[in-house]
Amino acid sequence: MLTPYFTKKKEVLEVDGKQFEQLWGYCNFPNCKQRYRAEGVCGTTAFKNHLKSKHSIVEGQQQLKVGKNPDSKMVGSIVSDLEVEALANVVAKLKIEILKWYASCYI
Repeated sequence: MLTPYFTKKKEVLEVDGKQFEQLWGYCNFPNCKQRYRAEGVCGTTAFKNHLKSKHSIVEGQQQLKVGKNPDSKMVGSIVSDLEVEALANVVAKLKIEILKWYASCYI
C-alpha cells in the first residue's frame, strides 16, 4: 500500500485557454521533492520503483518510526554502529573457527 508514502494533489493546467485537471502524487519523505502523475495505464509502478530505488522501501515491508513522540514521521535504523561492529567480529571469529575445522579434516 503506497498511501502513507505519497500524497495525491489535483493541479489545474491551462493550455491555449483551456483548463485541464491533472492528478499528481508527491513523495512524503523529508527532503524528497519527487512527483509522478497519479493517473495512467502504469498504475503505481513508478511510485513503487521510486520507493525501492531512492528510499529502500519494498512493498509489504514494515518501517520502524524513530523519534521522541509517537507521531514522528522520521524513519531510521535501529541498528547502531556498535552492533554492526560486534556482529562483524562474531562473523570473523566464526570464519576462523570454520577454517580451522576445515583444515583439520585434511590433516
